[in-house]
Amino acid sequence: MDPSDIKRAIQDYATKMTSTGLLIPVQIDNSADTLVPFYRYVRNAYDHFYTTDANEIGTITVGAIGNYGYQYEDIAGYVVAS
Repeated sequence: MDPSDIKRAIQDYATKMTSTGLLIPVQIDNSADTLVPFYRYVRNAYDHFYTTDANEIGTITVGAIGNYGYQYEDIAGYVVAS
């Protein structure tokens, strides 16, 4: 999914939630403008690690093994920076 599609989806969600009263404007800031990669690592079939900090495991090369024995898989998606 393209980051601009995600941004539009977040904005649409915030608009709908605000119009129904489930989200008040003070909860909304400009953070939806800043999406960052959500990196996915695996150590075995059941041990996955997700982070927004590429330095935490030390690699974003697909297939490379980084810190703590985690292997980088790919970007799982994008999340709001804050």
